[in-house]
Amino acid sequence: MNVSSAYPVVPEDPPRPQPDAPLAPGEPRVRSVDSLWYRPSDTAAFTLATTGTDRIDVTGLAILDGTLTIALAEGFVPVAGDEITLLTYGSVRGHFAAGRGLYGQSGDLWFDVVQTGDETTAGSLKLVVSRFLPGLNAAISLADALGVDSAAGFFGKIGRAHV
Repeated sequence: MNVSSAYPVVPEDPPRPQPDAPLAPGEPRVRSVDSLWYRPSDTAAFTLATTGTDRIDVTGLAILDGTLTIALAEGFVPVAGDEITLLTYGSVRGHFAAGRGLYGQSGDLWFDVVQTGDETTAGSLKLVVSRFLPGLNAAISLADALGVDSAAGFFGKIGRAHV
């Protein structure tokens, strides 16, 4: 799945160091930073586990681009309707341009990416667990394996703002 970013990412200030990458699957943690900048070539990896979920709390501006990657720790099974917060921020610019691990990891469940906030409003980036129609997961997995960009058409933009 590859979706181009609709937002230019032009920071006014030099970025601060990025938080460390999440620990190995099964060892989620929460990090707090002043600001955050994911460039187009960056991957933001988050692990979901029964013991908790990786999360980054940003007090200031979060600039989002690149790829959002979700991993499920062994034994973690999401439930349709669950909402999982990955990022909170004082303000946000952009959105993730692509996603990995948003479907096909847990039967007929998939993760809808819900982003709120803007450059003047605090918000968050959450995953909402949804259920495919019967058989749809297999069709999307097959299309993905064949290199068809069907997921982008089905999901729309990754991290689109929901009102």
